[in-house]
Amino acid sequence: MPRLIPNVSPTDCSLTHGHGCPHRHLPSIPGAARLVLCVLLPLMAIGTPRAARSQACGVPGPAHDVTLLGQYSPPGFDTYSDVHGLSLLREGTLVEIAIILGHRNGMSGALVLDVTDPAAIDSIAFFPGPSFDVKTYVGDDDTLAYVCDDLPDATLTILDLGDPLHPEIVTAGVVPFHAHNLFVDPGRRLLYAGGNLTPSFRTRIYSLEDPRNPVQIGDLPGPAFHDVHAFGSNSYLFDTRRQRLWVFRVEDGGSTAILGTASWRGAHIHSGWPTPDGNYLIAADEL
Repeated sequence: MPRLIPNVSPTDCSLTHGHGCPHRHLPSIPGAARLVLCVLLPLMAIGTPRAARSQACGVPGPAHDVTLLGQYSPPGFDTYSDVHGLSLLREGTLVEIAIILGHRNGMSGALVLDVTDPAAIDSIAFFPGPSFDVKTYVGDDDTLAYVCDDLPDATLTILDLGDPLHPEIVTAGVVPFHAHNLFVDPGRRLLYAGGNLTPSFRTRIYSLEDPRNPVQIGDLPGPAFHDVHAFGSNSYLFDTRRQRLWVFRVEDGGSTAILGTASWRGAHIHSGWPTPDGNYLIAADEL
């Protein structure tokens, strides 16, 4: 049974979560995990104009081992919903890209940026379509981005990032697919889609044996979970309505079994990340 540890001391963070939710409290994370945050946070700063950050979070708090490398305001963008960063080798040279989701000139979609040089960020391409969450799959056979939306009539967009400076559409506007959040498990070749606001909605599990053609192989019973994170054969799901964490075991064929639950009070847990040893789960409160 999962056990909550209520006295983790948070540090103040003045960044905005991808979906416009202010994340003011993130746990202090040592070592390698802190490095991940330091890599992601500048991308968030790059993807979100200063005015938008100020409106969402108020007065910025102290930066904990974070250096602002650059800022970029995409022309025509009036709203932002998510940002995702990725480093890839192209002809032996490391290329860093950022994918920003939002609305440009009133049209929703995904904007791919070259952020290799933070002082000279370059816009690569804009793909109209879903604009709520994006996750990437990096495997020996393919490098792809999955872009979703949580509208009832939404579809899935898959982008080919094999050449990160010349991304292409694999699928767009064809596969019915609505989700609030995605999670890609490249090791087990699974895609999780969940977080829809409909109470009866279940988190779906897709096989990525052919990553360009996800096939649903199962789902996770229970409420409409807000977010999901998979670690090994375990999946951690966050039920923000009932303030509850659910832990499932997911077998290779898509069958599932519940391992335990835990409750919390006075917090709106948006997401969580297990430590590398799997003994602890670090959760982020977005209120």
